[in-house]
Amino acid sequence: MMMPSGMANKIAMLVSEARNKNAVINTCLGVSFIVLGLRSDKQQKYVEALQEQKDSLFKSNKEMKVTMWHWKQQLFADTSTVVVPLSTLKAIYGEVTTNTQSGETVKEESRMSTTSRIMV
Repeated sequence: MMMPSGMANKIAMLVSEARNKNAVINTCLGVSFIVLGLRSDKQQKYVEALQEQKDSLFKSNKEMKVTMWHWKQQLFADTSTVVVPLSTLKAIYGEVTTNTQSGETVKEESRMSTTSRIMV
């Protein structure tokens, strides 16, 4: 059985349209993939830069903590020649110690970080 030529033309036209639609869809998908890949690469570089910054800040903070520790230890060591007593310095830096009922010495953390005080 032969199909009429009008029907064959319609089928050929539908196949051609489907191919064109697939080509458009494939092009859009390809462009989307490229755009997402570029965006992902940019975000990866940004994350790596933030990681480097975090590592640098962590190292800097650690160095500052060590320096402050040494300064504080030197300040405590120099209390024998300074007018300010060691207990006052410890109170300023939040290292107040108190004795419990059993006679044990307990270190208390100061609340100076939550409450600002000006000492003269």
